[in-house]
Amino acid sequence: MNGLIKLEPTFYIMTVLAILLGHFNQFVIFGITLIVHEFGHFFMARLFKWELEELRLFGFGGVMRFRGELNKSNQSDLLVSLGGILFNGLFLGILLLFDQSTMPLLYLKRHQYLIFSQIFMIGFNLLPLPPLDGFRVLQAILAMVYPYKKVLRITRVFNVVFLVIIILLTIAFDLRQLLIIEGFLIHSTRTFNRESNFLFERFLLQKEFCRNAGLPQKKIDIKDGHWEDKLYRGHINYFCTGVGTSDEICWLAIKYGQNL
Repeated sequence: MNGLIKLEPTFYIMTVLAILLGHFNQFVIFGITLIVHEFGHFFMARLFKWELEELRLFGFGGVMRFRGELNKSNQSDLLVSLGGILFNGLFLGILLLFDQSTMPLLYLKRHQYLIFSQIFMIGFNLLPLPPLDGFRVLQAILAMVYPYKKVLRITRVFNVVFLVIIILLTIAFDLRQLLIIEGFLIHSTRTFNRESNFLFERFLLQKEFCRNAGLPQKKIDIKDGHWEDKLYRGHINYFCTGVGTSDEICWLAIKYGQNL
């Protein structure tokens, strides 16, 4: 498991800042919250027998990568994406059961910060921006309706619009304390939008090399030959042409057979 965990530079920076600024206790509490959150994702992934490839921890949270995650069912992806938020919610419910009136002041402050940390983690991760859980939930829902290439186009536009709204609200209400988080979201959104074409190629490669026979089937009529534009995530796609029907494996084999 240790080889799967990678610490990003921002994780070390936030650790050093927490120590220097006298907020190490709060940082430890946030770390506990993060462990609960990531365990929620891991627990749900194990229920669906997903294989963990990597856990990256950075200053504001973590990102899990699973083998063939772009070729899983949209329903399982939705539940795995919500796993962290659900576990933070369960932990929050347990914390609220404790009687705060009998707690010593020192423990009361830590208990209250632990409660606040769960609420923050839930609210933050519900934002539909990459790489947050809300974004993965949005993509899983859209992928149930639209081809994956269209899902990427929709989310690219949505990301920018939603981010502009957040920035305008920050300016309007003078929420300067959120500037660091916004900087992170601007960077991650810009990175996603710039690399979305590479993400689609990764999706195709996982279709080819991480096949999932348990996915539902979807029949698609194609007349212009642009089969990639009509490929659905979370399904085994069958393409109907004027001369017959063939599955996505045949089309993928032709595509990558010419390049391997």
